[in-house]
Amino acid sequence: MESRITGHTRLFGLIGSPVGHSGSPAMYNYSFERTGLDNAYLAFDIPLEKVEEAVAAIRHDAAFEAYGYDIDPEAIALTEENCRKAGVQPRIHLMQRDIADFEPIEHAITICNPPYGERMLDIQHAQSIYRIMGDVFPADKAHPCYIITPDADFELHFGKPANKKRKLYNGMIQCNLMSYYQD
Repeated sequence: MESRITGHTRLFGLIGSPVGHSGSPAMYNYSFERTGLDNAYLAFDIPLEKVEEAVAAIRHDAAFEAYGYDIDPEAIALTEENCRKAGVQPRIHLMQRDIADFEPIEHAITICNPPYGERMLDIQHAQSIYRIMGDVFPADKAHPCYIITPDADFELHFGKPANKKRKLYNGMIQCNLMSYYQD
């Protein structure tokens, strides 16, 4: 990755500790590469006592916007608080919405970590959400999407074969990053 980072590359990152288990850098960097964006995502293992100092050093003038949706108002409130703490709240647009009401944004990458049917919901409810996602996510070159799931039959429920699958862990749960970009 270092060979593709230039003086013009926009950097994004994960701050925390531990971060070595995170699949976020691989997921984002793969997305950036596939879409031709001159961006890089790095994991910074910062001890808890140094996080405030690290966050204060972040540039907040990058041209970036993100949109987040969740049906759970408590999840939205927690995300808003974390965005405020990170100083990125003006660039993050959060809404309480059902996945069935999802509308893709032009020239945007959709990244989704839906319920697995383990900690939240049961497996049948999670699989019904996967079917809805398959209906509302175009999952094509103009609307690439990347979905984290432990479900070995995800493609069956989603209704579309993934272009690529990458194994990763979400905590202790083995998952796949399902990549949909239709070359």
